[in-house]
Formats: sequence, C-alpha cells, structure tokens
Amino acid sequence: MFTDRITFSRDLPRNALLALTMNRWLQKGLAFFGRELHPEKWVFIIGCYDSGTTVLASLLRDHPRIGGMPNEGSLLTDMLPVPEFLGWPRMWSECLDRLSIPPAEEAFRARRAKKHWSLWFDRGAPVLAEKSISNMTRLGFLERHFSPAYFIYIIRNGYAVSAGIRKNANMRRWKARFDTYPIEMCARQWVASDEMFERHSPALSRHLSVYYEDFSEKPCETIRRITDFLGEEPLQDNIINKKRSIHEYNSQIVNMNERSIKQLSSSDIDIIEKVAGERLKLHGYERPQSPS
Repeated sequence: MFTDRITFSRDLPRNALLALTMNRWLQKGLAFFGRELHPEKWVFIIGCYDSGTTVLASLLRDHPRIGGMPNEGSLLTDMLPVPEFLGWPRMWSECLDRLSIPPAEEAFRARRAKKHWSLWFDRGAPVLAEKSISNMTRLGFLERHFSPAYFIYIIRNGYAVSAGIRKNANMRRWKARFDTYPIEMCARQWVASDEMFERHSPALSRHLSVYYEDFSEKPCETIRRITDFLGEEPLQDNIINKKRSIHEYNSQIVNMNERSIKQLSSSDIDIIEKVAGERLKLHGYERPQSPS
C-alpha cells in the first residue's frame, strides 16, 4: 500500500497531502510504514522566517543527488515540537521553553522522525535536505543524531524579515494569540534566530553561512559555494535561474528586500532599530530611509 514512497508523496491530491502533513494522530500510524534512513549526508537549511530558506531548499532539491520533502520536516512527524501547534506561527522565540527535546528521548525521537520522513523523501537520493525553521532550536540534537550533518545558515536583512513575519504569519489558521504581531516581536524573533546560531554554531562539525542578499543577487556564485561546501557537483546555471513558484510569487530568484521594507512605517523602522540595531550593524545592515 505504501511501499512506493515516491508515489505516496507525489501522486496524492494536494488537499489529501496537506491533511496527512498536519494530522498528528495519523502520523503515529504512518511510522509503521517507514524505513531506516542512512544517507551519505544530511543537509539542514536553517535561518529565520522569511529569509529565503524555502527558495534555497527548492533549488537544492533540483540537484540530481539531493532529495527533499514537500513540506517542513517538523510538520511531517509527531516527534518534533512545532511553534504553530502552540499558537505561535512564525514565532518560535515566544515559546522556546516548550520546544526542547528531553535528552533521554533524543535517540527515540530521531529514529521515529527518520521513519516518518522516509515516506516523503525522494527515494534513493544519497543526500537528504530538510528545511524547518524551528530546527534552529535543536541544532545540537540534529548534530548528534543525523550524521553527518551539514548546516546551511541563511541570514537576511532584519528590517525585511520583520516586515515579512508580520505580513505572512497566518494567525487565523493557527488560532494565534494576536490578530497581527507587533513589529517589535518580529524584530526580536530575528535577533533570537541570529543569536541562537551564533551560540551553537561552534559545536557544529560542518556549517556554512550565506547572506540572502548574495544569494538573491548572485545566485549562481552562492549556490556554487554551497555545493562546494557539500562536496557535490555544481548545479547548472539554467536550473538556478529558472522561474520558481514560492509562496505567492512565480519568478526567478530576486532580492525582495525593497518590496518588504516598503511595508514598514517610520515608527516601525524606529522600533526595529531599537530592538535589533546592534545585531543589524554587526551584519552591515543599515537603517533604511523612512517613508516620505
């Protein structure tokens, strides 16, 4: 019934696929049909929300040796805490204390998550890439139980990210505590993500940092850095430059910072600078011009 995982993950109608993705009770039974996963490499794409992780994951999945999944891996297993299920869409920083994995449960949870993921990963791919934003809260767990692990950290201008979190958080779907997040909360999430990576990256065996701005403006050069880091053959330029349907846009990879920052008021910019100014300067991000 579920022996061909590629058919299982790709041929189901979209609505049925999404229902399976989100149903925690059904996931408990699906683990029975999973298999052990022993790829040559695990690749974890990490970063803050609205930082380009989705388009990067989509692009890497076009590599002939890299397999991916149709959604964030944390949504395809009942073993990894998800902030959305706690009423915090795009905002793990506000529920961090509820996202930890007890050390005694790590090995069990990792094995079970792999079995769940085996139903969705491209079967036979020697390199498996996973993109869950909440993975930033469990870097040590991934390093210990998904070996060899490679981490690709993408960072984007915190002004644009804050605007994106506020705009794209689906509050009604997840029965969130707010109708719209205050902009200072969005800025704190950006700071928390960057601080989390800074704190834990020294303990990671393999990690690479890339800037969204470089990725969006020089995608071929940036992807070559990534494939070199992974020890894989480079992707062809025509694959990198093709149009992709990501969220509500269907286009080539472009820098969306200006469009995002235009959503901010002068007051928003003041608040973001107050909350995140020191870390923004650390990465060379200057205060944008206030709207006239």
